[in-house]
Amino acid sequence: MSSAVVSDEEEEARRKAEAGRKYRQRDGAKARERELAADRRLTNRGRAVVKKISRIRSGKSATAAKRSPNRDDRIVLGIEAALTDGDVTTITAKRGPTVTDYRSRERRVRAEIITPGGIHKKASTFWTPTWDHAGDKLKQMAWGQVMHINQGCTMTVHLGDDVLAEAQLRNTKKPGSFTTYIRNRISDELRKAFTPMGLKPPDFFFTIETAHGIEPHVHGALMVSPNYWQSAEDALRKAGGLWKGRERQVLLAEITSAVGWVRYMSKWREQSRIALEDPRLVAATRGLRKLARDWYDEARRSGAPLT
Repeated sequence: MSSAVVSDEEEEARRKAEAGRKYRQRDGAKARERELAADRRLTNRGRAVVKKISRIRSGKSATAAKRSPNRDDRIVLGIEAALTDGDVTTITAKRGPTVTDYRSRERRVRAEIITPGGIHKKASTFWTPTWDHAGDKLKQMAWGQVMHINQGCTMTVHLGDDVLAEAQLRNTKKPGSFTTYIRNRISDELRKAFTPMGLKPPDFFFTIETAHGIEPHVHGALMVSPNYWQSAEDALRKAGGLWKGRERQVLLAEITSAVGWVRYMSKWREQSRIALEDPRLVAATRGLRKLARDWYDEARRSGAPLT
């Protein structure tokens, strides 16, 4: 009897030690990501200054750049903060005293509004650039909004050693091929699963995430009805290759916050770029990109609330 008790205690101690190791690992990854993101912002700022000086020397106007990764980061962070605070959050193409415009402001502007139900709420409206001048994070935000509106689901796919080895081999031969290889595998398996049922393969987007001690895996979203989740899971499992825990290899779930999910799946962006030697890491189907652009343009015009 005593040996059984000891065994249970040892197992509990093992679980706690493993949980502690994972927490320390993730805390280390967060700290490293903050450092790399700060370096990236500094590099972007330096490039912007060089371009501005070059324009001045060539006799051109030193106007603000139409595309600015650092500005786009501030916009997305502001949107995330507004949604976290429970603000009615919108984007716009207009200027105004109630619009947060990071081309000229550093603080978020909040307004008081009354909802159609007569409830007083805070509202945050953010100026955003046109789609052609928007950065990756703003476009991913739009992908997430379209997924949410169309009852898409989040997806996580763990990749087997066979798939990782092939992706890394291809990336060595042609930099940037890691993401392309994973995208093609997912596209092919979804097509094989849905076309025989007379259905269009679902649109999707994803990013590949990794950090020290954490194997590369896929986070993204899939535009598929819950009635076909099982078919999608089976296809994604095939796309992921031979993974050690087959029953936990693929996870689909309801999107509760589009912006929140996109933020989560991009939390180790800089580390992943360095580790995989692939500057892209993000992919989306053509159909989703079209839907996202249409949503973005309409949201800037109409002020439809974000989720």
